[in-house]
Amino acid sequence: MNPLADLLITVFLGPFGIHKFLKGKTGMGILYLCTAGLFGIGWLFDCIQAARRFAIGAKHNPKPSTPPVPAPKAAAPSKIISPTARNLQIFSADCIAACREKFIAFDLETTGLDSYHDRIVEISAVMFENFVPTGRFSTLVNPGRPIPNSASSIHGIHDEDVKDAPDESSAIAAFCNFIGKEALCGDVVLVAHNALFDVKFLLYALSRAGIEAELSFMDTLSMARRWNLDVSNKKLGTLAQHFSIEQNAAHRAEDDACVCGRIFVKMLEQRELETRTKFESLTPLEQQTIVWVKKILTDAGCNTDLLTFSATAYLTVNCLYSVIKFKPKAKRPYVLVDKTTDLPSGEETAPAVKSEGADRVRVFYQTPEDLDCIKNTITARYCQVFESALSFVSASDKNMKAAAESIFDQITV
Repeated sequence: MNPLADLLITVFLGPFGIHKFLKGKTGMGILYLCTAGLFGIGWLFDCIQAARRFAIGAKHNPKPSTPPVPAPKAAAPSKIISPTARNLQIFSADCIAACREKFIAFDLETTGLDSYHDRIVEISAVMFENFVPTGRFSTLVNPGRPIPNSASSIHGIHDEDVKDAPDESSAIAAFCNFIGKEALCGDVVLVAHNALFDVKFLLYALSRAGIEAELSFMDTLSMARRWNLDVSNKKLGTLAQHFSIEQNAAHRAEDDACVCGRIFVKMLEQRELETRTKFESLTPLEQQTIVWVKKILTDAGCNTDLLTFSATAYLTVNCLYSVIKFKPKAKRPYVLVDKTTDLPSGEETAPAVKSEGADRVRVFYQTPEDLDCIKNTITARYCQVFESALSFVSASDKNMKAAAESIFDQITV
């Protein structure tokens, strides 16, 4: 029975026991009818109880409750995007040639130093082709949080500046559109000063935006440290002065990116000059031998990123480790090969001396083309060594750095 109806019937008809009859309590109803509601006391008590039930929402006769709406099933967790980046610390001739064709210098300004918790407030990039700037991208970014005064004091960007700027996902999408698919898959190098800082921020931003990437990057700071430039420190502004590069707005992303790119160009040009000077200091046959080796490896489809040459008593072909040794400066130039090498009949050879290895034999030549018979041997040996070298440098950033240091003074072509 409705609590309100129960209360009204009990109050007005209770002395006649009607509320008892309606509840199916016929015996008690007759008793109430004969005794005027048990002399009025039972009726009064029932009125109090009916009023209480009405007050608490008809506790004894509640309305059927609405069935609860089933909770929606939890959505399956979305795929975690984990973009990656590799630090190209080895400045091979092939790498420099690729950078001459195209590279992208970039820079970020942020709310702080923590790449996971802090956010980007400005991102800029400058595309270089043939070592000349050909395109620019720059945008402020609304980080969705206040910019600390400590950060604003460095880059001069305040909350008011970014209130109408695109959010992180939109800004990162626009940045990726500018740098292109080649950069996102690592075929075009990204360049920054103290690049690990910027790259870490970029990777977290890409992950939050759900963008896959396998970036390749180079760091002008580590390059400057390796080259031992005659400067008081390796800051971007100091390097800009050293290379006579004008810097208009320090600590703003677009200007810093452009300055970083120009410094990178200067350093690669210096590297090319040093390599060319070393190469030109060699004898004509040493030069011819180097060019021939590079050609046969390239023609065979070998990766020559780690290919270098060292010229001391021998001209050694290296891929971090020694591949094969030539002696173009000998009275009768020769190359050292294993005794087990299958050589054509009539090939002029001689046993190697003890210091060259008891299992080696000298194969004489006047021009590198005389050695066409061992092209496959050299290629096979190089591929074998390359696999070991690649395994070493891929193991850790520390190994990559050690490899870069070990081959820095060697000759590349």
